[in-house]
Amino acid sequence: MSWIITETIATLPAQFAGQSKTFEQYRATELSDKQAHDLVIRFYDQRAVNVTDIPGLLEEWRNPRHPEFAAAGKTAWRLFNAATETIKGDLWRLPARTQMIHDVLDQECELAPEQTTQEILVAA
Repeated sequence: MSWIITETIATLPAQFAGQSKTFEQYRATELSDKQAHDLVIRFYDQRAVNVTDIPGLLEEWRNPRHPEFAAAGKTAWRLFNAATETIKGDLWRLPARTQMIHDVLDQECELAPEQTTQEILVAA
């Protein structure tokens, strides 16, 4: 059992580095309102957001409640934060929904997928 914990902990630095790379790419990818609207529908198609989440998500995109998300301009980072802010109340599904949002944004930002959401859900 202890070897499982050791191996898991050993992978954390690489995972943090990968996450940092992803977030930097999100910050560097500018989005128009039209692109953001399309991505929101893609989030819905992937079941990352519910139809009832869409108005709040779009409001968060247009007028972020946290000034640091507005300051960076209209980017994939801003949309990611709008989406995660909108879905954060659903704790049971939050990890899977967040991964689905990543899958859509990673494709849009041309990041190579390391593992699909389906592979993650099957492994769980």
